[in-house]
Amino acid sequence: MSPELRAIIGRELGAQVKRAARLGGGSINEAYEVSLSDGREVFVKTHASAPGGMFGAEARGLRWLAEAGAIRVPTAIAFSDSRPAFLVLELLQPARRRQDFDQELGRGLATLHAFGAPGFGLDHDNFIGSLPQSNARAEGWPTFYWASRLEPQLRMAADRGLIDRSMRAQFDALSRVIAERVGPPEPPSRLHGDLWGGNLHVDESGRPCLI
Repeated sequence: MSPELRAIIGRELGAQVKRAARLGGGSINEAYEVSLSDGREVFVKTHASAPGGMFGAEARGLRWLAEAGAIRVPTAIAFSDSRPAFLVLELLQPARRRQDFDQELGRGLATLHAFGAPGFGLDHDNFIGSLPQSNARAEGWPTFYWASRLEPQLRMAADRGLIDRSMRAQFDALSRVIAERVGPPEPPSRLHGDLWGGNLHVDESGRPCLI
């Protein structure tokens, strides 16, 4: 961790950074386990060229998930979207998974989804990895899923020459029948949005936690 970042985090948290140990597992950001002079230990991630607003959006998203009280998410302590950009989170030291870990995860996700959301979309945009992601409100899930999730990724892939005309034609055909493919209408759910194994953590009691 650079001396500049150590100093900024120290000022932000009101305690000096005594130790910063690099952690593995992140595919985009640098991650550290940080010990502070007041005895606290926190998790810090940083990105040398983070797009503006990336860490602020992540902190906001974690707080939005936590509102449901359904499944644990780490507390967002501080962030900065200026260079050097960073996010400080509660440090979770993983323990061995409880025997009912998978069942508790399933129940927690069901409760999170059932908590609901004001609509299909959000009142702010965010990121998928380091790529900007629109959350423009839509009347229903099929419209939102196509316009704010599938189509932007497809367009970026086409612009970079990563797909051919045949694949583009297949997606165009999908766009015309997507309402039939996604199932019957349902009310909006509160979704993590990037829920894969790398964003599932275990806390100090062996319970599931979303990061």
